[in-house]
Amino acid sequence: MSNTICYISNASEYLVEKDINELFDKVTAFNNSRGIKGILLYSSGNFFQILEGNKETINDLFYNRIKLDPRHSNIFVVIEKQYPSSVFNEYSSKFNTVKNSADLKKIISYLENNKYNSTHEKLKRLLGPFLFSMED
Repeated sequence: MSNTICYISNASEYLVEKDINELFDKVTAFNNSRGIKGILLYSSGNFFQILEGNKETINDLFYNRIKLDPRHSNIFVVIEKQYPSSVFNEYSSKFNTVKNSADLKKIISYLENNKYNSTHEKLKRLLGPFLFSMED
């Protein structure tokens, strides 16, 4: 079983591009070292993250680190559920940060072509507005 938590939050006003890039690097390294899959993206002052993996690992990360992190606020959980396998199991063997519209288009295409359950469609719909805000 894979535990999935998907949330949206507002980035703190004081974050600048350098802070976001450093955060992406730290999140990628941390999550990959713990076998966590999913994505993190930042657009128009908001974060969108999907975390997938062992239930204890994901819950500890989300409730004891992410929810307490002052770099964001107004955390809204969209999905918190267990699945037989990770939604991103076939996408990548690691955690990914979405840095531009091309990265996001690849993920949306993956979700469109790999509809194993209703969560793929739901995530695709949730990511759609971010694509428009990331367009160059």
